[in-house]
Amino acid sequence: PPGPPPPPIAVGDKFEQAEVKNVVPFGVFVALYPGIDGFCHISQLSDKFVRNIEDVELSAGDKIDVAVTEASNGKYRIEILTELNVKESAGAGAGNNQKRRPRKPRAD
Repeated sequence: PPGPPPPPIAVGDKFEQAEVKNVVPFGVFVALYPGIDGFCHISQLSDKFVRNIEDVELSAGDKIDVAVTEASNGKYRIEILTELNVKESAGAGAGNNQKRRPRKPRAD
């Protein structure tokens, strides 16, 4: 028999030592609970510009701290709280070391 369902997930919930499940060209999926993943887009992985996901030192199986930033219809957007190492892209032009401007909040 399956176990009890996990507790509900809400914006602001934090997960310590969550496991990276998959690294894809556009971001990473992290297990929040068994069978429930959160997603972090490549643009949100660092304050620096990330051209290629391979530039982020993150692999499936790594443990990181995350927080839920959006929850909608069983899909979860997360921010990564653990500081990640980002390699400088080969051929990165001047200006790519600049910090990104803060994003404006989405009006949903």
